[in-house]
Amino acid sequence: MSNSEVILNLLNKVRQRRGRNRLFGELGLALSASLPIPLALKLWDLWTPIRGRNVAIFLGLWALGAAVVIIWRIRKPQTALSEEAAAVDQQAGLHDELTTAYFFTQENRKSDWIDAQMARAASTAQRLNLDALYPLRIPRALYTAAGLFAAWAILNFLPIPGNHNWLLFDTAPAYALTADQVDRKSTRLNSSHGYISYAV
Repeated sequence: MSNSEVILNLLNKVRQRRGRNRLFGELGLALSASLPIPLALKLWDLWTPIRGRNVAIFLGLWALGAAVVIIWRIRKPQTALSEEAAAVDQQAGLHDELTTAYFFTQENRKSDWIDAQMARAASTAQRLNLDALYPLRIPRALYTAAGLFAAWAILNFLPIPGNHNWLLFDTAPAYALTADQVDRKSTRLNSSHGYISYAV
């Protein structure tokens, strides 16, 4: 592998790692900003039960909006390798060594000084520990989003009267039934013609 290939390979790895961390950061921000909506909706449902059709509409619109925000946040143009070189130089204190080397990978100039510079930069690139420079970072916003989702899920399983578990597709009925209507609706009589159900 040539010196240029060593340097470019390093910069591509840096771009992947920084992009991964940036993706987690944007995803955390988008989710932590959007998850309070279904959480508030569930709290409202505990106070005043929401009908199944309305739950489906609200959650559908929320999911669509959240997806649009997430895609908008994460769809950013890929950074140039020159920016990655500058970022590594700053992170590792290399005093523009990789930035200069990357510049020469894009040029056709040849000289003993350039060859020496490229060899030195390639050696530096091979010694760099990317796991230490760019570890996997889980942003605080992603933990916040996970906490909001957990709170929403717990609310669905609260053992209180009238609570409807949306995770089990249980929602408030389209209209409220009186106790007498519930009894009549569930009563079935066995006759010679089979079972007869009383309509409400």
